[in-house]
Amino acid sequence: MVLANQTAAQNATLERIEVTAQKRPQSLQHVPVSVTALSNAQIEQFSIEDVQSIAAFTPNLTATRAISGVNNYFIRGVGLDDFNLSSVPAIGIYLDDVAIHNPMLANFVLHDVQRVEVLRGPQNALYGKNTTGGAIHFITTKTQNEFNNGYAKLSVGQLGQAFIDAASNLDLNENFSVRLSGFKHKRDGAVKSINEGNHSEFGNIDKQGIRVSLTGKLTDNWQLNMAFYGGVQRQIAQVKTVLLASDNGLININNANLEKNSSELIAPKDNIDAIGGFFKLGYEGSFINFSSLTAIEQVKSERMDDWGAQGNPASVYQSITYNNSDTFFISQEFQWQSNSSAEIQWLAGVAFNQSSGDLLQMAYIDPAGPGRPDDQVADLGVGPLFDRGALVKDDNTSYAIYAQMALPINERLNFTAAYRWTRQLLTPKVHSVGMMMDLAEAPFPLGTMGWFSLGNPDFDIFTDYAGFKVAQNFVNEFGGYPASADIDKSFNEWGGKLALDYQVSPELLFYSSIARGFKMAAVNSNPTTAAYASMLSRVVEPESLITYELGFKSQWLENSVRINGAVFRNDWHDYQFYMVYNPGNPTNLFATLVNLPKAQSTGAELEVNWIFDEDFNLVVGLGWLDTKVTNGDLNTDGVPANSINAFQQQVIKGNELTNSPEWTFSAVLNKSYNFQGNELNLALHYNFIDEHIHILAGQHSARWQYNFSEQATHILGASARFHFGNQEQYEAILWGKNLTNEQYCMERAVVPGTDAETVRGCVQGQGRQVGFTFIYRFD
Repeated sequence: MVLANQTAAQNATLERIEVTAQKRPQSLQHVPVSVTALSNAQIEQFSIEDVQSIAAFTPNLTATRAISGVNNYFIRGVGLDDFNLSSVPAIGIYLDDVAIHNPMLANFVLHDVQRVEVLRGPQNALYGKNTTGGAIHFITTKTQNEFNNGYAKLSVGQLGQAFIDAASNLDLNENFSVRLSGFKHKRDGAVKSINEGNHSEFGNIDKQGIRVSLTGKLTDNWQLNMAFYGGVQRQIAQVKTVLLASDNGLININNANLEKNSSELIAPKDNIDAIGGFFKLGYEGSFINFSSLTAIEQVKSERMDDWGAQGNPASVYQSITYNNSDTFFISQEFQWQSNSSAEIQWLAGVAFNQSSGDLLQMAYIDPAGPGRPDDQVADLGVGPLFDRGALVKDDNTSYAIYAQMALPINERLNFTAAYRWTRQLLTPKVHSVGMMMDLAEAPFPLGTMGWFSLGNPDFDIFTDYAGFKVAQNFVNEFGGYPASADIDKSFNEWGGKLALDYQVSPELLFYSSIARGFKMAAVNSNPTTAAYASMLSRVVEPESLITYELGFKSQWLENSVRINGAVFRNDWHDYQFYMVYNPGNPTNLFATLVNLPKAQSTGAELEVNWIFDEDFNLVVGLGWLDTKVTNGDLNTDGVPANSINAFQQQVIKGNELTNSPEWTFSAVLNKSYNFQGNELNLALHYNFIDEHIHILAGQHSARWQYNFSEQATHILGASARFHFGNQEQYEAILWGKNLTNEQYCMERAVVPGTDAETVRGCVQGQGRQVGFTFIYRFD
């Protein structure tokens, strides 16, 4: 559903919404897929500034910011709760039909966007691998608009917010036009350290990006579309706040102050340099259309995070992680498609993509205890360093063929069949760049990375960053990598869909489908895994998901009410998840990607858009979800013998899947007033997210589970939007988010060296924000 542009409600009827969920423009009400569409008007009205905020308006979509700073998305319980840089997502991110391979590039796409579509359910047939749960598709503003084709926007608010956005068209000639858009966003961090002398403002915003799009008509039949986009981010990481339990052993988040922490890290990095682009050549014939799409992207990133107890009682003095990436991705796709007037709608294509580059994750763990025996310099925690690191030389290639056909059986009944086959060649090299727990030639702690003795004698853990250079210094000093594994695996996977849709009347559509989705295999890039030579070559197998769905699309009361709904069931095989065993003692810390044999979820969505009159409308979205593990017997190959029991206890049959609240609900109430051709729109937004757990419960106690769970949250937002000018070319918007300043965590983690039952690290949710936006639109 879409929150309709309020100016389109003059006749008290709902506007027609076009979406491209099936790779061609169609009315939202005629697409037999569960889709939520967010308009540009909604994005601006509520100052939606990132992909995470879209979840507040979408049933059965939840977003988390993982402990490593990577954003994770879940649709209908399908997702990946992970901070492994090498992990494979289950939700695809797309920009104008082009896949965003590295999710960090998505930090720069939500500007000059015409519409966002959230597609629920497997989308592998048309959108490719790794869309098991669905896809989030950003459709940018096109270069050819008749009116108000450009704008300048300034948004100011609390924490010194100053966001500047601008876009404009440039007609080169009668056949070619360019659209230029860009932004620069700055805001102070909401979290500050209480440590004397540490003036870091954690979780600030300091990024900028551009996009240049070219559209042209080469001949009567050939068209060209190409774009270049990217951005630079120089931010301070969003360092966690440590939460402590009350006397009853349970954490009450209302007793905490999430705007403070006790971190000793000085301005830890959260940097991204990303560029991407695509070149699309299209041909429109009398009977067949053809397109060639080439896309590339390159992303470099650095992020440092504090996992420590931050001055609270603990057996670990410091615990710091460093995530580095330098990756390149290229894809080529050829597609053939029937023209829009054909009775049988079909498309077919072939695709190739390859990712390469370096992924480096390192951890500095400094327990209190006896002094280190391997050098003469006492470390700050007077204990042996448990420094661990993993360097993945990525090399991942995929080939695919796909096809879809929509066949009308009669005037009302249609049958759709789709299929995709993918072959993956997974050939990375995985190196350890730290201590080894299971090699006699690199015994603990003599094999530690030890920046004080092995290649980096002047390293300052509070201000310096452990990136590729620091890792190479260690390798040079150590005389090579402590351990390595060459992986050479290939996998074949398939996905597809069989669907029926029945158009009862122009206002009522029923549909049913069975779909198989998949995401491909992956290696581990986590430093705790790399500390075991036996685990370096471990690969998680591809994950598959079968979804059964029944849905309807309807409009009532002379097109003033739109009600869409769906019920579904998901059955997983080889569900990929990131298993962490963290009892508090770093000696026993163990984490790895694994396959869970089977899991299941059942749920439903209902979306209502009701225009009561030309000035008053209500949009409601409701999601229900029930998830569980149905087979928790894990493959323990390569797991150290002393960890196998603890490994298996981290998940059992009946566990609820992570970040899958039973109920999600959103409601937007709009009221418009007209003043001599100008319009004032007042809106309220309410978002409810039910209680949910952030990690699989395994056999842990009820107290452990409670402290790893987020209680139900209620987020209230509001806006007042005023259009004025002789062509309504000016807009002034006063907006507020989380007006009640509800405290919640986007993620939670055990803090090494503390009580694993009662202490958690909390990735802070967004607090209250109030601001003002001014927009000027021009031709």
